[in-house]
Amino acid sequence: MTLLLGILLAAVGSATRPAPTPCYVIVTAIVSTPDPYTIRRVVTTGIRRYDDAGGGSPSYCTPIAGDGAARAQRAVDLRVRDAFHAGSIEHVVVQSTSADVAGAHLVQIVAKSRSTLGSLKGVEVVPVERQRGQAADSVSLPALHAEPAARAACIDENAALQRANAAFHWAC
Repeated sequence: MTLLLGILLAAVGSATRPAPTPCYVIVTAIVSTPDPYTIRRVVTTGIRRYDDAGGGSPSYCTPIAGDGAARAQRAVDLRVRDAFHAGSIEHVVVQSTSADVAGAHLVQIVAKSRSTLGSLKGVEVVPVERQRGQAADSVSLPALHAEPAARAACIDENAALQRANAAFHWAC
Protein backbone atom coordinates (compact mmCIF):
# COMPACT_ATOMS: atom_id res chain seq x y z
CA MET A 1 0.00 0.00 0.00
CA THR A 2 2.82 2.43 0.85
CA LEU A 3 4.53 1.64 -2.45
CA LEU A 4 1.30 2.34 -4.39
CA LEU A 5 0.82 5.66 -2.55
CA GLY A 6 4.45 6.61 -3.34
CA ILE A 7 3.96 5.81 -7.03
CA LEU A 8 0.74 7.85 -7.15
CA LEU A 9 2.39 10.83 -5.44
CA ALA A 10 5.35 10.66 -7.81
CA ALA A 11 3.02 10.51 -10.81
CA VAL A 12 0.96 13.48 -9.57
CA GLY A 13 4.12 15.44 -8.74
CA SER A 14 5.56 14.94 -12.20
CA ALA A 15 2.24 15.69 -13.88
CA THR A 16 1.93 19.06 -12.13
CA ARG A 17 5.51 20.13 -12.81
CA PRO A 18 5.37 23.07 -15.24
CA ALA A 19 6.83 22.68 -18.69
CA PRO A 20 10.24 24.29 -19.13
CA THR A 21 10.22 27.85 -20.43
CA PRO A 22 11.41 27.97 -24.03
CA CYS A 23 14.54 29.84 -25.02
CA TYR A 24 14.45 30.87 -28.69
CA VAL A 25 17.83 31.39 -30.33
CA ILE A 26 18.58 32.84 -33.76
CA VAL A 27 22.15 33.21 -35.01
CA THR A 28 22.71 35.44 -38.02
CA ALA A 29 25.72 36.53 -40.05
CA ILE A 30 25.46 39.75 -42.03
CA VAL A 31 27.95 40.33 -44.84
CA SER A 32 28.17 44.03 -45.65
CA THR A 33 30.35 46.61 -47.30
CA PRO A 34 30.89 50.21 -46.12
CA ASP A 35 30.63 53.56 -47.85
CA PRO A 36 27.80 53.38 -48.66
CA TYR A 37 26.71 50.69 -46.21
CA THR A 38 25.28 47.78 -48.19
CA ILE A 39 24.07 44.42 -46.93
CA ARG A 40 25.30 41.85 -49.43
CA ARG A 41 24.32 38.60 -47.76
CA VAL A 42 22.40 37.32 -44.72
CA VAL A 43 22.79 33.77 -43.38
CA THR A 44 20.80 32.55 -40.39
CA THR A 45 19.90 29.42 -38.48
CA GLY A 46 16.29 30.45 -38.29
CA ILE A 47 14.66 30.43 -34.88
CA ARG A 48 15.63 27.38 -32.82
CA ARG A 49 13.79 26.36 -29.66
CA TYR A 50 15.65 25.10 -26.61
CA ASP A 51 14.62 24.78 -22.96
CA ASP A 52 15.65 27.77 -20.86
CA ALA A 53 18.11 27.15 -18.04
CA GLY A 54 15.89 29.32 -15.81
CA GLY A 55 15.29 33.00 -15.20
CA GLY A 56 14.99 33.90 -18.88
CA SER A 57 13.16 36.97 -20.15
CA PRO A 58 12.22 38.51 -23.51
CA SER A 59 15.57 40.35 -23.31
CA TYR A 60 17.76 37.29 -22.76
CA CYS A 61 17.69 33.61 -21.88
CA THR A 62 20.20 30.79 -21.59
CA PRO A 63 19.46 27.49 -23.32
CA ILE A 64 20.00 24.38 -21.22
CA ALA A 65 21.69 22.85 -24.25
CA GLY A 66 24.37 25.55 -24.19
CA ASP A 67 26.32 23.93 -26.97
CA GLY A 68 23.30 24.38 -29.27
CA ALA A 69 24.14 28.05 -29.78
CA ALA A 70 27.77 27.12 -30.50
CA ARG A 71 26.64 24.56 -33.10
CA ALA A 72 24.36 27.21 -34.63
CA GLN A 73 27.28 29.64 -34.85
CA ARG A 74 29.42 26.97 -36.57
CA ALA A 75 26.62 26.18 -39.05
CA VAL A 76 26.34 29.86 -40.03
CA ASP A 77 30.12 30.28 -40.23
CA LEU A 78 30.46 27.21 -42.47
CA ARG A 79 27.79 28.54 -44.83
CA VAL A 80 29.38 31.99 -45.02
CA ARG A 81 32.81 30.48 -45.68
CA ASP A 82 31.32 28.04 -48.19
CA ALA A 83 30.61 30.73 -50.77
CA PHE A 84 32.47 33.76 -51.98
CA HIS A 85 31.67 36.99 -50.18
CA ALA A 86 33.11 40.45 -50.29
CA GLY A 87 32.84 42.57 -47.20
CA SER A 88 32.94 42.32 -43.45
CA ILE A 89 30.95 39.79 -41.44
CA GLU A 90 28.93 40.77 -38.40
CA HIS A 91 27.46 38.06 -36.18
CA VAL A 92 24.24 38.68 -34.28
CA VAL A 93 22.86 36.24 -31.71
CA VAL A 94 19.42 36.82 -30.19
CA GLN A 95 18.32 34.63 -27.26
CA SER A 96 14.83 35.35 -25.95
CA THR A 97 11.89 33.61 -24.29
CA SER A 98 9.77 35.17 -27.05
CA ALA A 99 9.85 33.74 -30.57
CA ASP A 100 8.45 37.08 -31.76
CA VAL A 101 11.46 38.97 -30.38
CA ALA A 102 13.84 36.54 -32.10
CA GLY A 103 11.97 36.81 -35.41
CA ALA A 104 11.70 40.61 -35.27
CA HIS A 105 15.47 40.87 -35.43
CA LEU A 106 15.49 39.17 -38.84
CA VAL A 107 12.66 41.39 -40.11
CA GLN A 108 14.71 44.45 -39.11
CA ILE A 109 17.80 43.18 -40.95
CA VAL A 110 15.79 42.55 -44.12
CA ALA A 111 14.18 46.00 -43.87
CA LYS A 112 17.63 47.57 -43.49
CA SER A 113 18.97 45.59 -46.47
CA ARG A 114 16.11 46.91 -48.63
CA SER A 115 17.07 50.46 -47.71
CA THR A 116 20.66 49.99 -48.88
CA LEU A 117 21.96 50.06 -52.45
CA GLY A 118 22.60 46.32 -52.69
CA SER A 119 20.21 43.77 -54.07
CA LEU A 120 20.02 41.11 -51.39
CA LYS A 121 18.81 37.90 -53.05
CA GLY A 122 17.30 36.65 -49.83
CA VAL A 123 18.03 35.27 -46.38
CA GLU A 124 19.79 31.91 -46.41
CA VAL A 125 18.65 29.51 -43.68
CA VAL A 126 21.06 26.74 -42.68
CA PRO A 127 20.16 23.61 -40.70
CA VAL A 128 21.42 23.11 -37.16
CA GLU A 129 21.80 19.64 -35.70
CA ARG A 130 21.69 18.59 -32.09
CA GLN A 131 24.46 16.47 -30.63
CA ARG A 132 23.18 13.13 -31.91
CA GLY A 133 22.49 14.24 -35.48
CA GLN A 134 18.87 15.26 -34.92
CA ALA A 135 17.67 18.57 -36.25
CA ALA A 136 17.19 21.21 -33.57
CA ASP A 137 13.56 22.22 -33.03
CA SER A 138 12.74 25.16 -35.27
CA VAL A 139 10.00 27.75 -35.15
CA SER A 140 8.45 29.36 -38.22
CA LEU A 141 10.13 32.53 -39.32
CA PRO A 142 8.07 35.66 -39.89
CA ALA A 143 7.07 36.28 -43.50
CA LEU A 144 9.83 38.21 -45.25
CA HIS A 145 8.01 38.66 -48.58
CA ALA A 146 4.91 40.82 -48.41
CA GLU A 147 3.88 40.13 -52.00
CA PRO A 148 2.17 36.77 -52.62
CA ALA A 149 3.98 36.30 -55.96
CA ALA A 150 7.42 36.79 -54.36
CA ARG A 151 6.53 34.40 -51.54
CA ALA A 152 5.30 31.77 -54.05
CA ALA A 153 8.50 32.14 -56.10
CA CYS A 154 10.58 31.68 -52.92
CA ILE A 155 8.65 28.53 -52.00
CA ASP A 156 9.16 27.14 -55.54
CA GLU A 157 12.88 27.90 -55.39
CA ASN A 158 13.10 26.12 -52.00
CA ALA A 159 11.48 23.04 -53.52
CA ALA A 160 14.18 23.02 -56.20
CA LEU A 161 16.90 23.51 -53.57
CA GLN A 162 15.50 20.59 -51.55
CA ARG A 163 15.50 18.33 -54.62
CA ALA A 164 19.14 19.31 -55.22
CA ASN A 165 20.04 18.56 -51.57
CA ALA A 166 21.25 22.13 -51.09
CA ALA A 167 22.94 23.08 -47.83
CA PHE A 168 20.41 25.87 -47.21
CA HIS A 169 16.98 27.19 -48.14
CA TRP A 170 15.59 30.70 -48.49
CA ALA A 171 13.53 32.37 -45.77
CA CYS A 172 10.26 33.29 -47.43
